[in-house]
Amino acid sequence: MKVTIEIADEFTVGTRDGASVTVDPSKLSSDILASLLGYGIGQKIRDARSAAKSQGESQGMMEKAVDTLYAGEWSSRKASDGASEETIIARQIVRAAIKASLGSKSKEWEAFTKLEASEQNAKLDANIEANAEALAPAIAAKLAEREAAKKNAKAVRGKLAIAI
Repeated sequence: MKVTIEIADEFTVGTRDGASVTVDPSKLSSDILASLLGYGIGQKIRDARSAAKSQGESQGMMEKAVDTLYAGEWSSRKASDGASEETIIARQIVRAAIKASLGSKSKEWEAFTKLEASEQNAKLDANIEANAEALAPAIAAKLAEREAAKKNAKAVRGKLAIAI
């Protein structure tokens, strides 16, 4: 299959600690670009099933992710508690920090992951409040990263010419 697309002149990839690199896709071979596309699709679909508790649930989550992409949307996830994007990001950061601190195999982490979502969010929110100043730079960096990703997506939206 041959696909022709217009993409941004460059992509900046950043991390929470502030490190970043800029990639000029015109310097990549078509084989590398095709591999990156395949890798990205696979990663996106696998990420969608990360919270699955069974193979059946995993299958359903992956199929929903594909349907969402076919519908022209990046994600179908919405915070069920009405949380802002900033709160969602803060929860992700704190959740990762707690997991790293406790250890993914610890009894404490296991107990936390067995809590209902609302109980987990309450604990995460309490930690966010207690550490708001320390979390602010990481939250700001993640918001900036998401904004850059939206700009990259907007730059190519509607410019795809696909030949099958």
